Amino acid sequence: FYPEEALVPHNVEYLVRTALVGDEVLAWVALVDAEPVGFVSIAAHGSPIPGSQRLTGTILNLYVVPRMRRQGVGRVLAEHAIGCLTALGAESVDLQFLIQNQAAARFWASLGFTAEHINAILPLQ
Repeated sequence: FYPEEALVPHNVEYLVRTALVGDEVLAWVALVDAEPVGFVSIAAHGSPIPGSQRLTGTILNLYVVPRMRRQGVGRVLAEHAIGCLTALGAESVDLQFLIQNQAAARFWASLGFTAEHINAILPLQ
């Protein structure tokens, strides 16, 4: 189920439970008039360098239903996620989005994110 179907209440519960298996993941759902209209999930992880105390935060997912976009829901979710990662002690926050998604590029840039690298993919089928 994606993306609109992800916000049906029983699917939200499933997504959160699935995300919580394994890594330490935190997730929030935005509600408007008791209806889910978006969600964000984050994780904080240490450096792979032995002995390093550096903590990095990752925004794993951020989604807002189309009819609620450009109304501040995504910004509230993103700022809440960044604030929580800051409170956890993260020194930086990373995330990924498709290079073709120019709306996402503008959104994240408006929050101060800058592109650091590009992943290349070779389809094999």
